[in-house]
Amino acid sequence: VIPVNEYFDTIVDEKIVSSKTLHGIFINRYFSGNVDLLQQQIDDKLSEITPIEINNERLRGNKNKYCLGTIVEIESDGIIFYLIALAHFDKDDKAFVSEIEYKAVLNSLFYYVEYNSPELVINVTLIGTGLSKAITTQEQAIEQMHISMENIPTSLNLDKSNIKIIVFG
Repeated sequence: VIPVNEYFDTIVDEKIVSSKTLHGIFINRYFSGNVDLLQQQIDDKLSEITPIEINNERLRGNKNKYCLGTIVEIESDGIIFYLIALAHFDKDDKAFVSEIEYKAVLNSLFYYVEYNSPELVINVTLIGTGLSKAITTQEQAIEQMHISMENIPTSLNLDKSNIKIIVFG
């Protein structure tokens, strides 16, 4: 699971996407030298989803803005990655998300996993502890992820032991 901004940007330039974030590391490791392929995969998947806004004033990066919690599946080297819109961008391309939105994103993630790949092992980092500033400590992130997983109805088929929380950084 790769947290991204609401524009699903692919420009790693330390302003739009930092090379130090999981988003930037993912792009550089799996699509270095071929970011156009990643952008095409993202565009293909998002073509099925209506953006909430088209930001024509944005000078760099993608112009289509999507709801937080939107998920795009990308494949590289036989690995499936879930890119999930976690953070808004302000006019200066600074990431932010409210606590309520953060919780909704986590719920969206776990429901998506349940309905689309309940049998797979899913690796999730401590989403929200980086530049989005959703959560300030790793302990808070773990607690919120646990609460979100527990909110999934027991009638669903998700094997929660298949969700692995990874401490990144």
